[in-house]
Amino acid sequence: MYGRQPVRSCPGSGAHKTDADELWQHVKRVFFVDARAHAARVFAAAADPELAGTIEIEARVGTINESGTGFSAGIPRDVFEPMLHWVRLQNDWDLATRTTTADLTFQLAADDDRVRVTVDLDTNEVVCVVRKDRLWRPTDFRAATGHKVDVRIGASVESPVSEHVRDALVFPTQRAMGVASAPPATGSANEPRLVMVRRKEREIFKTGPFSIDMTKVQSGATLEEARRAPVTFEAEVDFSVAAHVLAGASAVPDHFPHTFYDLLVNYLFDIRVEESDGSAPAPVPAPAPAPA
Repeated sequence: MYGRQPVRSCPGSGAHKTDADELWQHVKRVFFVDARAHAARVFAAAADPELAGTIEIEARVGTINESGTGFSAGIPRDVFEPMLHWVRLQNDWDLATRTTTADLTFQLAADDDRVRVTVDLDTNEVVCVVRKDRLWRPTDFRAATGHKVDVRIGASVESPVSEHVRDALVFPTQRAMGVASAPPATGSANEPRLVMVRRKEREIFKTGPFSIDMTKVQSGATLEEARRAPVTFEAEVDFSVAAHVLAGASAVPDHFPHTFYDLLVNYLFDIRVEESDGSAPAPVPAPAPAPA
């Protein structure tokens, strides 16, 4: 199953619907509605000439706290496993793969920003170093009626860091990974400080810029602490594309080929998702022209 797969029918569009199928339909429906509602804000952000990196729209499955003001991305195992089984049964992915990584979050003393270093735990190689900035902080959560979980939609920009920052993170990353030859910390206030480690066993299912990530997570202040921590379960749907592609769609809204909007329509909005009343979703309007 893991490797190149034929593309693409609508997952879960058969007559027999399981609980997991209905839940994934709800996730896709919320993604469809909320991504459309926030499209103008995403396009406006991409028009910033200083923006470099990847724009990501993300749906997380989780639970709302009792007051309704907070959201936890963790879901019960008895919800996670049927969702994962359902995704594995689909045969319409470009790529399905497994990864085992550690996300090391460092705080940079110079500007109080946080940077994520992702390390492949099979090879101990650094996969990426990025800074993540939210385009908005999600406050609107959607209940999945009849299920134990809810859905949160958000958008962010993941940007590469400068060579100076990458260089400053080399020794702190080695120490966090337990490399014996790494020099000890200097104690300087300017040295990046390890804030959190998230160990992830993830199954990724991709079609173009659209992916489903099913992840078992262990978190701690250090890698060893994370390895001893209890496992939590996370499910998310991502749609990501380079910011300059989105900016091109914003600047030339009637030029759809190879633009973010074309990808969004083809890989997200064009998936067969019924509205809550059973009807087909309304057509998605083209983005408004950028101001002159």
